[in-house]
Amino acid sequence: MQQKLLGQLTRSSSHVQRETDEQSFVPFVLRRTPDSVCRIETFPPFFTFSPRDDAAVDLRTSGFRSLKGSADSVSLHTKKARNWLCKMTMKIEGLFSAIGLLLLLLLLSRSHLATSQEVEDESEFSYEEGSPNGPQRWGEIREEWAICNNGDMQSPIDLLHERVKVLPGLGRLRRSYRAANATLKNRGHDIMLEWPEEAGRIHIDGTDYELKQCHWHSPSEHSINGKRFALELHMVHQSADERVAVVGIMYKIGRPDSFLTELMEYIEEIAGNKEEERVVGFVDPRHIKIGSRKYYRYMGSLTTPPCTQGVVWTISEKIRTVSKDQVSLLREAVHDDAENNARPLQPLNGREIQFYTPRLRKNDEIFHP
Repeated sequence: MQQKLLGQLTRSSSHVQRETDEQSFVPFVLRRTPDSVCRIETFPPFFTFSPRDDAAVDLRTSGFRSLKGSADSVSLHTKKARNWLCKMTMKIEGLFSAIGLLLLLLLLSRSHLATSQEVEDESEFSYEEGSPNGPQRWGEIREEWAICNNGDMQSPIDLLHERVKVLPGLGRLRRSYRAANATLKNRGHDIMLEWPEEAGRIHIDGTDYELKQCHWHSPSEHSINGKRFALELHMVHQSADERVAVVGIMYKIGRPDSFLTELMEYIEEIAGNKEEERVVGFVDPRHIKIGSRKYYRYMGSLTTPPCTQGVVWTISEKIRTVSKDQVSLLREAVHDDAENNARPLQPLNGREIQFYTPRLRKNDEIFHP
């Protein structure tokens, strides 16, 4: 960052001793030496400066009559003038430091936002095993996606009963949703329903997570005791400090899902017209049925790039139903010619899988076959 100096020294024989050169003004720069002595140094008539090295002031020299020295380096001998210039230097340097810090914070904030949310355009990666941009290579596509390959808390995982720790103390999942305007978007590999307005929240461990969007994967990304299901819905929430919590619901083939039934007309329009998004109007997330208070809880990641870790996962124990036509339409609507959009299972790496149940009797069965 550079800018021209506007400061000028009035030059006369009584101010700056110089025998030649009849110009009336000399540009200057103010420097503060390590021993805190302030100096004014003149330069050729046109120059720029870097705030990291110099501090400049727009100085009118009226009142500063005790200047002497050469035209190349002028020392301030008036104590009042020197102190004033030193204070000005500190203020200007402080201003540049504050601006630099603000820009750095904004950059870090934008960077965090970029990595704590799933990518909007999914065309850069695929779900095709063995392809150059397939799941095993996601971490090589972009530098900020590296954790997809080298992370130790990645999702999805197999919710194997031998690893589960029953914790009734987790408490019920506290949900508080409401109807709000929503938009359907084709992100390239899935259909996402986004609520740009406030649509409610969930409350986990003292933190509120606002509902941002939901989307579907087929087959299900998570599995239970090694078994995957026909479909999985992810309800993505974000806290004020940009932490992510996802509620997952899995479905098997059976009766149509009532929430998807509400959206079928709009999904069909996206599928038929190859539109990228469609305004739906008011959609009530309370119409997404979970059907059970029991759930699995573990710490994982986003299942699509950038694969950000630290995501709080809550997976409903209840397997709901969806029709074959509904699953097929969700796949056809994105036009990516892929048979699925489910990431392969990831290593658990010693993570704890917790399970909440309101009450656990001796003969209760908490795992699906």
